[in-house]
Amino acid sequence: MAAKKKSQRIVEITLNRSGNLQKITLEIVIDCSGDGDVSAMAGADFELSPLSKRQLAGFTIHVKGLKDYDETLPIKVPYYLSQATEQKLLPAYLKFTAFAQGESSDDGFCKINIPSENSRRKQLVLKRAERALRYLADKLPTFKDAYIIETSLRVLNREGRRICGEYTLTEDDVLNARKFDDGVVKNSWPIELWDKNKGTIYKYVKPGNYYEIPFRCLKVKGINNLLTAGRCISATREALGSTR
Repeated sequence: MAAKKKSQRIVEITLNRSGNLQKITLEIVIDCSGDGDVSAMAGADFELSPLSKRQLAGFTIHVKGLKDYDETLPIKVPYYLSQATEQKLLPAYLKFTAFAQGESSDDGFCKINIPSENSRRKQLVLKRAERALRYLADKLPTFKDAYIIETSLRVLNREGRRICGEYTLTEDDVLNARKFDDGVVKNSWPIELWDKNKGTIYKYVKPGNYYEIPFRCLKVKGINNLLTAGRCISATREALGSTR
């Protein structure tokens, strides 16, 4: 894909579909790529945290074959995996694994949180997830016959490019429940940062209140007909922990 720009406007997008190039002329472009790919191709400025400081990425495995499910598993699973990481039997990041029951008593979901450095290595992550499942089978009778039936299509990053807009939402804006004249989204989700050393860190919006995301955060600075949506809007790293 390529973006052609003229006089601070994107005038054409070229797509490569199975080797066939398709050119699209347009009036407005909305970049929903998550990583701000279209905006970066068009030369927009962006912020990107160093790889070592980015939030943990996520990878989910769907497990089947659980027996005698009990409500304490969401506590037991991270506890036993944490014990395994302290004994260096499993990689340290597996201690941040979360577990949730599925639609029936014999299935569930393990959400594994991994360093961004490994986010493009799905096969490695899957191999370590299988090791974790075998460990749980040794420790918890519920997992004795458990097996993986499906996984996320890929490792999902929580943090990527943050495209520079006409306004950058900040941590103070979120925590102080700031409102804007051009507010287009109301949100009260806490700032949720997945730290590679500490796990999840929460900072909460004032109880019963909300903040707004202004339209200026969606308008890309310097390109008149380009908007962003989703994870790549104009926000600081901390504010992204809520907006994403």
